[in-house]
Amino acid sequence: MDLFEKQAQLQSLFQTSPVDAAYAQGTVTGRRIAGTYQDLDIALLLLQRVNASEFFDYQVYFVSELSKTLEIEGLDVVILNQASLLQRAQIIRSWSLLFQRDQKRRVHFEARSVMDYLEFKKYDDVQSKALA
Repeated sequence: MDLFEKQAQLQSLFQTSPVDAAYAQGTVTGRRIAGTYQDLDIALLLLQRVNASEFFDYQVYFVSELSKTLEIEGLDVVILNQASLLQRAQIIRSWSLLFQRDQKRRVHFEARSVMDYLEFKKYDDVQSKALA
């Protein structure tokens, strides 16, 4: 499975569902430039209109749909709307952007997530030093 070859199908899937942004990270195998993935993680930022009670249903739906579309079984899906501050910051910092519905909203989400994480980290560091 080559992500580059499946880009049009992914765009179509994300455009017709409430996905605001998607990020990917995977273990690459093979010698082609784009590579093939044996293990792939996808992080999805859902539109604000999606209720928190629906996150799990969408997670299951996207595991199924993305596994079929990408023809891969080692697939994990993270819903960023419910991810921890640390997980959001790591995904934003080190994963590849796969899809964005609206660049301004995505950048706002990324900036807010990183700022929230840095604010939390500051207090976490103080607490860790106090407990040491």
